[in-house]
Amino acid sequence: MSSLAEKLRKTSKNGAGARSATFMLAFMIGTLVGVGLGVTWVPERRRRRLAGIGERYQRLREMGSDALGEIRRASRDLAGDFREELSASVEAAREEFADMTRQQLKQARKALERERKRLRG
Repeated sequence: MSSLAEKLRKTSKNGAGARSATFMLAFMIGTLVGVGLGVTWVPERRRRRLAGIGERYQRLREMGSDALGEIRRASRDLAGDFREELSASVEAAREEFADMTRQQLKQARKALERERKRLRG
């Protein structure tokens, strides 16, 4: 620990920077020691309960992942069905448009033929 503090002192240009670096190092060490003591003072029963929360979270996460997978599969199926239905609808509309165009051309030819006969005759 002191070698790190010495390195920090050597790298800083003035004494104030070295003091603040030493203070930060001491603060971090104190924090780590405090957390370690806090964890050892937690009763065994509570530690087991906290471990159980992690296991429950893992199970919940796995269930969520499985549900998300099901949703993805279902949405792919729906998208495929939608594409098929849309394709069928577009094809039906094309056929209907082609039939309608044929009928109108047939009517136009008949009208032209009648007009041609009327003008000739």
